[in-house]
Amino acid sequence: MKTDEVKSGCKPYALIGRNMRMGDDATLWLGGVGKRHTRIMFVQTCVNKDEYATERVERFETVKVDPATCHCPEWVNLKMYAELCGLDVEDCYVTSLIKVMPSSVAECKNPKTAMVDEFAPWLEEEIYAVKPKIIVCVGKPVFDLLSGVKARESDIHGLWLYSEKYRAKLYFIPGTHLALKPEMDERYKQDLGNVKSMYDSVLGSDPEIMPLNYRVVRHSIELVNLVSMLERENATVLSVDCEWGGQVHVDGMLRSLQIAWSPTDAAYIRFMDEDANYAFDVGYKEAGRILSRWLDRPEVKYIGHHLSADLSWMSYWLGLEWYNKGMFDTEFALQACDESLELGLDILALRYTDLGKYDWDLIQYRKKHPERKGTGYEYVPDDILIPYAVKDVIAVYRAWPEVERWLAAQKTTKGRTLLDYYNELLNPFVTNVFTWFCLNGMPVDRERLDIMRELYNWAKGELQADFLKSVVAESEVMMSERLAAAGLGDDVYESIRDKVASGKASEAEADLHKAVMPDIEAGNSTWSDWAALFEHYVAAPEFNIRSPLQMRNWLFKVKKYEPVKTTSQKENGMPSIDWEKVKTYPPAKQAKFTPAVDKTSLEIFASRYDDAVLRELLELNSVGNVCKNFLKPDEVDDDGELVKENGIHYWLTSDDRLCLNHSTTETGRPRS
Repeated sequence: MKTDEVKSGCKPYALIGRNMRMGDDATLWLGGVGKRHTRIMFVQTCVNKDEYATERVERFETVKVDPATCHCPEWVNLKMYAELCGLDVEDCYVTSLIKVMPSSVAECKNPKTAMVDEFAPWLEEEIYAVKPKIIVCVGKPVFDLLSGVKARESDIHGLWLYSEKYRAKLYFIPGTHLALKPEMDERYKQDLGNVKSMYDSVLGSDPEIMPLNYRVVRHSIELVNLVSMLERENATVLSVDCEWGGQVHVDGMLRSLQIAWSPTDAAYIRFMDEDANYAFDVGYKEAGRILSRWLDRPEVKYIGHHLSADLSWMSYWLGLEWYNKGMFDTEFALQACDESLELGLDILALRYTDLGKYDWDLIQYRKKHPERKGTGYEYVPDDILIPYAVKDVIAVYRAWPEVERWLAAQKTTKGRTLLDYYNELLNPFVTNVFTWFCLNGMPVDRERLDIMRELYNWAKGELQADFLKSVVAESEVMMSERLAAAGLGDDVYESIRDKVASGKASEAEADLHKAVMPDIEAGNSTWSDWAALFEHYVAAPEFNIRSPLQMRNWLFKVKKYEPVKTTSQKENGMPSIDWEKVKTYPPAKQAKFTPAVDKTSLEIFASRYDDAVLRELLELNSVGNVCKNFLKPDEVDDDGELVKENGIHYWLTSDDRLCLNHSTTETGRPRS
């Protein structure tokens, strides 16, 4: 890369594609590399010693090189990860926040505030010159600076933010100082895959910056005026969304209805205040009759995000028509485009609008005030909920044509497109059929459900007891066989067994240590192996399958099974990795990883080692998961009075129906 002489007062874009010697001491500043006008810009925290080097060893020979951003082993790895995701970094632009080499390694990761303040204006102008649509913040200091959001790394992992200032989407990935760590492979591939997915899904489009105008409707006169305006404007396509308290429409309370009639205009109809008190001057049904004058006309259609949920509340509480009213559902349309996408409304807004991460204040409020969390949004203050709720409907209105364009761009057969499939088949199903199910629900025989809950939990208890018997018997066999293999007689085992049974485990452990010392000194075993076996032997009668520590001790130290994969480290944004890969690391690094004891691993162990006790555990887990997710016993107080229902009972309405409006994963956790 070319290096110019000392420059004073030069424009920041002069650093694009070249280095500069700046200031009185002619310090070398490294410029950015890559295409000047590109959709994706990578900004690392700081240049490193390899980028700053003037010599490099190549083929056992020291050669002169020009210092250059991105010319280092860390970026070789990052480019490889990106390429695996279909992203070519050479077609992007790469630069640094801190363009000089700091005096310490610590400052490379976390530069001092004064240094950030010095270089921030240069980076800002560089962004304006390049005009990226996606800025990948390689390191938290960059993300903190560009987003203005101060949060833990675990909170921003996988988070997209939109910056109005730079008109670009921001995404955080770990800094380059971690790029050479093999254990970070999966994390970088995951993050760069998210960047590629975001780029592909927006088809390279740039969200238009639009004003946002909304009104809050607080009484019936304002509602009449709103309906009259919609009629005058001939607003036949409306984006709708509801906020509520409670689980479902039958026993909950409708807090508000939001309507958008253009990409810039919306209304928040406020039925309840932030203390869950009804605050409108007429009842729900009367408000619904006012709205029906326009909304129930056949030419008026709705768009929304998971429309069936909102249509249920609009019909039940306001009496509005719902059949054949749903014209477009952005959630299911996105799923038709790419079923691997995240389908949340927040992600939709970030993909296609300039609204940014508009639910951030709502998320932070609910974290800080768990006592007002409720079962919906009934207790969120108006000044937080109203702007959020209005942007929900505006986001859908703005994203609708972009998602529709993506559907139309995907061809099927005989000249047909995915949009044809969506309009003719999928949309009627996810609006009409889903709404019908939400409204009518599935009748449930509560008495039979009670019997089923009792039966499954009884079966769980029986399986638990049988499993514990098997674990105890297995531990006894392993202990006696190991002692026999060490040349010790039955009297040693019986002594240990009797002392453990009488509550003298510490004495039993001391006796065991003394008895097996000759075997240890002969090099046939280690005390850590005996200690693991003894720990499991003592714990066996009350073995806790929900304890990862006990499970890992049993499977990997006592049974000596080979792990399948590592646990995921959600706090660090690290997915699980294959154990075969961990085995290639030095022992000290291997020790940092924790083997997984999840369902998949247990199934593999049971099959690989023909383990009958593990098969019992898997059966217990299957029944236990049904109990936990669907048939969990209710909670009662000391007087036997019901405090809280759980499982399916929790979702039963007062008329004994299930009116769910969300889908779930295999284990019962909500998808959306």
